[in-house]
Amino acid sequence: SRTVNTPRGNNLLERVSDLINPATGRWDVQLVRDTFWADDACLILQIPLREGVHDFIAWQFDSKGAHSVKSAYKLYEVKRQKKNGGQGMSNHAPGNLDSCKDDSWKRIWKLPCPRNVQMFTWRVKHESLALLTNMHKRGLKVESTRCLFCGRADEDGAHLFIKCKAVKEGWRELALEGERIKL
Repeated sequence: SRTVNTPRGNNLLERVSDLINPATGRWDVQLVRDTFWADDACLILQIPLREGVHDFIAWQFDSKGAHSVKSAYKLYEVKRQKKNGGQGMSNHAPGNLDSCKDDSWKRIWKLPCPRNVQMFTWRVKHESLALLTNMHKRGLKVESTRCLFCGRADEDGAHLFIKCKAVKEGWRELALEGERIKL
């Protein structure tokens, strides 16, 4: 947690720079001691200050403080893993997306096809399309999650694009049955 506990409870300080004396560029020792618990104040006052460096907003989930889609995705996966009781990903530590066992995303972005097809494939893989099963999982009211084409199984990405009997016929008509089987 990034919440600061202080003896005063509610504090009006918003930035680290509020604790620095603007005239000297050093810690405002009295303000630090008045604001924080004695142990915390001692630790804060030991932090060296660099002159000429301005405050900036930093993304705490990246070692460089920069927000990126990759670091946000890592955070999402870590939180999802915790929510699922540690299921779904092994050896995954915050800050290390490459330790994720499922590297299908790497294969998707290397597919020899247009970028929009890669993006669509990624969305199918990550269940972000508005398919009946996904809408039901997100709490949207749907009459049934069964496939609208065949009614034999729940409508998810794997069924709708690969396993559905009606879709298999489409793959055959396009002479792409061999490609469908590889999936």
